[in-house]
Amino acid sequence: TVIVMRRFNEKGSKWSFNVGSRNEFRIRPGKNDFRFVPLTGVTYQLNKKTALFSRQEFWMDTRKADPTQYRFRIFGGFNRVLNKNVSVEPFYMFQKDVKFSPKFVHKVGMFLRFKF
Repeated sequence: TVIVMRRFNEKGSKWSFNVGSRNEFRIRPGKNDFRFVPLTGVTYQLNKKTALFSRQEFWMDTRKADPTQYRFRIFGGFNRVLNKNVSVEPFYMFQKDVKFSPKFVHKVGMFLRFKF
């Protein structure tokens, strides 16, 4: 998985807009596939170590002949910097599946991010 993101914000503003994509190539017996998932998001910086975020992604399965099968995900949460290389992001995710089962998914989780 390769994630490419670009952040746009005006100097001095606490708001930023993010656009990007997640590109995946999955190797599985008889099911190798490539996925391109466009990502967008908005971030509000509360202070130097904490920021609120909302992210959206639109996912379509390129292996299927039916282009009306898709998933739409919305993430909401906050980012807390622990040190210059590590941060945590507790989040809530809502997922809507169209022509997949189940139709609605709700998840709570946490991302652990490392910078190298």
